[in-house]
Amino acid sequence: MAQHAPPPREPLRVLGLQIEQQGDKAKNLAKAWEKVQANPGFDIYVLPELSATGYTDDVLRQNRALAERAGGETCKSYQALADEAGAVICFGFLRRCGITGQVHICQAVAAPVSVYGPFDPVRVGGNYDKMHLCDMGDCSEAGQGLTRGMTPRVFSCKGHMIGLAICYDLRFPELWRYYRDLGCDLVLHPSAFSRDATFPGYHPFVTTRAIENGFYVLSVNFAGERFGASIAAPPWVGAVPGAADQAVATLGTKEDVLPLIVDAEILAAVRKSYPYKRNLNAMFWQLSPTWQGVRALVCGVGCLFITFAVLQGLGYEDSALGRVVVAPLHWMLF
Repeated sequence: MAQHAPPPREPLRVLGLQIEQQGDKAKNLAKAWEKVQANPGFDIYVLPELSATGYTDDVLRQNRALAERAGGETCKSYQALADEAGAVICFGFLRRCGITGQVHICQAVAAPVSVYGPFDPVRVGGNYDKMHLCDMGDCSEAGQGLTRGMTPRVFSCKGHMIGLAICYDLRFPELWRYYRDLGCDLVLHPSAFSRDATFPGYHPFVTTRAIENGFYVLSVNFAGERFGASIAAPPWVGAVPGAADQAVATLGTKEDVLPLIVDAEILAAVRKSYPYKRNLNAMFWQLSPTWQGVRALVCGVGCLFITFAVLQGLGYEDSALGRVVVAPLHWMLF
């Protein structure tokens, strides 16, 4: 039977919205609507960290009062924006867990019904809780009673897998390698990166994460004299055999937009010419999510074999225990 190649993935049009903090939720939402409506035609719009409330010491101190459950009024407002724009809106808010009451710095994905349908997992589970809380420079997240997240999040758009990370997550390569091993083409990195002693490392870190993992990174900061400098990094900087030269793009401190096109042909050319993942020492593959899944499966099957052998050896196969345990194990294994 003839083998048919999968259809080529369309270029993904992404726009970072470097906005100024407005001082309250309603004004921040109005600013997001203004910027999206003024720049139609993109598949994904990305807002900074805590774009719903803004990121200030006062906001962090009042995190319990400002926090909402997923699906609350803030999420409904950005969902309405996604539906009107016919595009994914990636926005930040303080999320209160409905079970534990813990508060997380969260980046949510609001996807339009017209594109994804009402029950798509992106629409009902696209929340990423910041996995690394900052307690250096101008940050005081860890000391304000916030809770770190425990689970990476990905979603798909036009055939591209997309990962989520927030600001300080930039410093921890393990999360980014996890997204690489899942096959991500793009990582969205909303930030509230202030110009403290850590700021000089902002662009080098973003560029390094993109190049070492062979994917695009769009890092979106707030506007303002203490913030700014949002950056879009391609999977390689410089010459790429068989493709156009690649370069980073950055903004200043004023309100502005930062476009990024995720191109499957560029990704393929970079990964072919600069195969960091393929050349990784085999001992490190055991850390990848794929290997961990295989290892868990092998260990589980091995335990079943041992249990079956022990019970059979003890002569329990004809007993009540055998009918309850040994027979089902025999059915699963053979």
